Amino acid sequence: MERSSCLNAAGDLEKAAIELTRYMVHKHYCDHDEEALIALFDDNIVWVGAGEGEHAAGIDEVAAIFRRFSGKVPRCLLSDERYEAVPVAPDACFCSGSMYVATDPSENIYLRVHQRITTVFRRIGEDVRCCHIHLSNSYVEMEKDELGFPEKMARYSYEYMRQCIDEQKKRLEAQMAELVTFTIRCPAPSSAFCARLKAVACCRSTGLLRR
Repeated sequence: MERSSCLNAAGDLEKAAIELTRYMVHKHYCDHDEEALIALFDDNIVWVGAGEGEHAAGIDEVAAIFRRFSGKVPRCLLSDERYEAVPVAPDACFCSGSMYVATDPSENIYLRVHQRITTVFRRIGEDVRCCHIHLSNSYVEMEKDELGFPEKMARYSYEYMRQCIDEQKKRLEAQMAELVTFTIRCPAPSSAFCARLKAVACCRSTGLLRR
């Protein structure tokens, strides 16, 4: 659905939020038309990307980031798209969506990920603007039978850490054993040798023996 058709549905804000979210996803991943997204941004938009540190606020900063995406995102194919919207105020609507994003075979690279998006749209007069975008990827460390937290991965990580610590302890114990063995095998200095060392030290302190 094109932007004009989406905005014609602005009377039904929930429908407009769903169609505009789908529109932005396709413009970004399939058409590489970042200006189409920017045209929908509210002046006070907040964007949170899927990558660490990806966060920006205000149309100038967010628009600048999206313009940097131009030429960086490979052509992608979208599948299994699902969207739903919930009104949160008389003139505001929250939309959540999910889809599989896969690189087009013509790109000569392969990537297929499950991505999620949440948006917030608000009605301003006869127009609808996006004031929030949040992208996230599925927590790949979580298994299907887990809920809320990747417990199995956490346990594996703990066991691996403990194994590394145990191995480090063994290496230190072996080094200490070698040091003790070396100390025992080395003969203690004789009393005559100690006396000579003291004599040399005394001569040096009095200037009778130069270094």
